[in-house]
Amino acid sequence: MNHLKLHFLAAVIFVVIVSVSAFSQSTNEITLGALAPLSGEYSGQGQIYKDAMELAVEDFNAYLARENYPYHLTVRLEDTATDPAQAMGKLQELAQAGIRYVIGPFTSGCVAAVKDFADQNGILIISPSSTAVSLAIADDNVFRLVPDDSRQAGVIVNDLRQRGITKVISLSRDDDFGRSLSGAAQNLLSQAGGDYQNPIIYDPAITDFSQMVATLNQQVEAAVTEVGSASTAVHLIAFGETKDIFRLAADYPALSSVFWCGNDGVTGDQSVLEDSAAAEFAVSTRFSSPAYAPMSPSFQIREELKRRLREKTNRESNDMAVSAYDSVWLGAWTYMDAQLTDDFSILKQVFLEKLPRFYGYFSTIILNTAGDRSLGLYHFYSIEKTETAGYRWTKDDQYCVLVRNMVMGPYPFNVNPTDFPSDTREFAISALLPLTGSLASAGQSARQILEMAKDDVNSLLASNNSGLRIRLQIEDTATDPAQTLTRLQALKSSLDSPFVIGPFDSASLETVRSYANENQIILISPSSTAPSLAIPDDNLFRFILGDVYQAEAMTALWQAEGIQAVAPIVRNDLYGNELLAALHAKTIGSESTHFMDGVHYDPDTTDFAPIMNALSQKISDAAAQYGRAAVAVQLISFEEAAAIFSLAKQNEILRSVRWFGCDANNRLEIIRQNPELTEFALQTRFTTSAFSPELYVEFGRSGRSRRNFVENFITLSQQAQGREPSAYDYGVYDAIWLAALTHLVAGWDASFESLKQQFPLIAENNVGYCGPTNLTPDGDFNHGSFGFSELKLEENDRIWAYSALYFIGIGLRDNEESNHFFQYYEPDFPPISSSAVNWELYW
Repeated sequence: MNHLKLHFLAAVIFVVIVSVSAFSQSTNEITLGALAPLSGEYSGQGQIYKDAMELAVEDFNAYLARENYPYHLTVRLEDTATDPAQAMGKLQELAQAGIRYVIGPFTSGCVAAVKDFADQNGILIISPSSTAVSLAIADDNVFRLVPDDSRQAGVIVNDLRQRGITKVISLSRDDDFGRSLSGAAQNLLSQAGGDYQNPIIYDPAITDFSQMVATLNQQVEAAVTEVGSASTAVHLIAFGETKDIFRLAADYPALSSVFWCGNDGVTGDQSVLEDSAAAEFAVSTRFSSPAYAPMSPSFQIREELKRRLREKTNRESNDMAVSAYDSVWLGAWTYMDAQLTDDFSILKQVFLEKLPRFYGYFSTIILNTAGDRSLGLYHFYSIEKTETAGYRWTKDDQYCVLVRNMVMGPYPFNVNPTDFPSDTREFAISALLPLTGSLASAGQSARQILEMAKDDVNSLLASNNSGLRIRLQIEDTATDPAQTLTRLQALKSSLDSPFVIGPFDSASLETVRSYANENQIILISPSSTAPSLAIPDDNLFRFILGDVYQAEAMTALWQAEGIQAVAPIVRNDLYGNELLAALHAKTIGSESTHFMDGVHYDPDTTDFAPIMNALSQKISDAAAQYGRAAVAVQLISFEEAAAIFSLAKQNEILRSVRWFGCDANNRLEIIRQNPELTEFALQTRFTTSAFSPELYVEFGRSGRSRRNFVENFITLSQQAQGREPSAYDYGVYDAIWLAALTHLVAGWDASFESLKQQFPLIAENNVGYCGPTNLTPDGDFNHGSFGFSELKLEENDRIWAYSALYFIGIGLRDNEESNHFFQYYEPDFPPISSSAVNWELYW
């Protein structure tokens, strides 16, 4: 009997395990829908959107694997054929499959066709490119990641007025988009005293435009007779048929004599460039067409994604493809936040609640009451001939679109293909890295990131038909101030650019600063934090928060953890002494924390036994007064932290109290990989602080920003060097890009004075992996997050994990701390609810 019971119990357990496993596999699958124009008149753009969404799925699944999240993402993509009826049918198929988050449709006509069905059946429609004003409706299920056509019409009319145009003849598609844009433009130009005639409309399904173009010619001839060709323009509202219209229009002298403007449905269309007759007509009529673009993140972030798309598909992408890419991440994160709910009301609520935290390649998403984007830029593009007798799109004016009004450009930062040099040569950007010495791991990591950034810059140059290529000129400082100066002096005679990335440590930077100032060298350090080097009007810029802020973060953590007495052990150099001084300044007069005198050691120390003995005595005295639980060691060191740990673990009193670290010993691999050092770090809850761009909190928003481009940077870094980027790597990548962008704007052979003047202006209008790179008058950051990291045991592995963060608000005065805050770290996503698993017994 007992034997039979055991067999029965085993069978029951087996059935339960199989059932739970099957349920978990299906429950953890995130499935999004997509409706894209893979065929039809908008198919050229649709294929680009498809490429972007496929890459987004790959990247998101790589992110899930890296973070060990138990999910998998798929996107079910359906072809709308740029046809409203087919879009409706495909959405119904997605709805039958239980899909409630759909990217697209991309055209307004197709969005209009599916809107009522989506509203009635609980489906979120996320369109990266629909703009019809008629679809700007509050409280529906349609959300559009671009502004509506009232904004596009505004920039078009503003541009026409700047050109002296008073009379406009329009040729437009007879669909929601065409009617919306032409109507808005007509209204705005009329208000400004101009004449925008009723458009000549055509059925989007036709393929013969002869009669339409002939009618257009008649109206243009009349307008030219009335006001002259210089005051007359044609506004073309078309998609892929633009090339056919251009080819026909070229046969009419009147049409060739006036200015033509376009719309975002054709901007960047490669088929126009591939038709030489159409492209030549665009050149002769100065055809200019707008496209929406985000205000941030900046050039290098989007170009990195476009480079990857280019390598994957062997064709150029555009900003709308970037928006489609973001839509995938936004949807997947929404489902994770909602714990894969089947309740649409919960899904929509979570989407709207978490949307302010999303910060993608296409920037933050600020929606108006109608669910449309309300902030960004419009670029105007024209077509020009290349030196190889081909054609290309090139950027013209820019307009900044704000929430309630529009401001005319020029926007401060603008890069055109004409800025890319055609000559073939190598252009060196130099770096002073600690490849050996006590910061060697940081230097080696930075070298890998510099190679990654160099490849991305060169990909951009190649895609714009430039023969110039960036090469790296790297010198090892050995974390030694004297050698750093010697290396910089040797570099001086071979510098192509005055920009030099590094040095890393503050002592070396202090040693070379005067030489750099005297010899017109611009130093960009991603890691120096000593407050004394925050000097206005010198040649030093630092892409990191300084130690005044780090001390503020550290003392906030001590207070939160109930630490009443802290004994510092300090590297006796500029970095160590100034961080120590900043900590003293933060604790003067403190009733909660007694900050003791430090135990110092020289940077070349190899025998730390006397140092440990002195520290042990201080800790014993403090423990007798405050109790061991309220006493801590603050370690201000470089990578010699490993040697200090080796001795400290042998001391009973030192391993019985809490230990804290700093940015220079943050997340050291030498500690993580050594079982004995790991044991000490775990026993003392060794917690380090470091500038942590991946924990960025956008000011005024709820919680940490989720930035998919940073997640990709972490994944790419891990693939390249087997580890996540160091705290300094974010600034390393941004530094080389900002140096290159400064040369693009000021000139590759520009003077030192011009480059130095342009650099902070470009940084001010840039968002990189560090976050906003605007600088103080001292050339430093004054915003960002400090992350606190501890070693954790996870599935028999040792990992560095965040335990808390401290945020420094952007744009605040040095003495204003009301918007600085500490919080304990919480995982981005809750675990899958246990209630989602149905346990059933089958008898």
